[in-house]
Amino acid sequence: MSHLFSDAQKDIIVRMSGCPNGCSRPWLGEIGFVGRSMEDDGQGVMHGIYDMYFGGNASGSRLNNKYKTGLSEAQILSELRPILSKYLLAKEASRSELRFGDFAIQEGLVRECNARPGLKPGQRQPAISFHINVTDKEKMVEEVAQLADGNVDGLRDLLQDKFRISDVRSLEW
Repeated sequence: MSHLFSDAQKDIIVRMSGCPNGCSRPWLGEIGFVGRSMEDDGQGVMHGIYDMYFGGNASGSRLNNKYKTGLSEAQILSELRPILSKYLLAKEASRSELRFGDFAIQEGLVRECNARPGLKPGQRQPAISFHINVTDKEKMVEEVAQLADGNVDGLRDLLQDKFRISDVRSLEW
């Protein structure tokens, strides 16, 4: 059976989920969309509102990171057009197998997510190094504090035992 698309046309892995449950695994795509809500356009037509993520890889072994929050379908297209144009130029100029997820990280559109399994089977590294999806300092501190409060992946124990930190919120950042 012949393929309908050339390799160049299959270059970017895009995953989209209409809701935050993420059944389509949008966090693994080089570009991911996660539905947040629906909005009425004033004409009685409902439109989706999405968060947009960049930076996953082709093998699915790297999670993407949030690029923008709360975008309408029109805003998504407006955001993507110049980025995809720049990506195409970079790919043509380098004549390489540059993937979009790598490009997004190299361009500083998002930070690389360095999630990786722990050394022991069935365990992973503490959540603080796993995947924190915020760039605002106050939000990051609160997210880490909530993970520590719940002792997610033993984070509270690690902070107390190894670093003698009992309350993340009280640290000087």
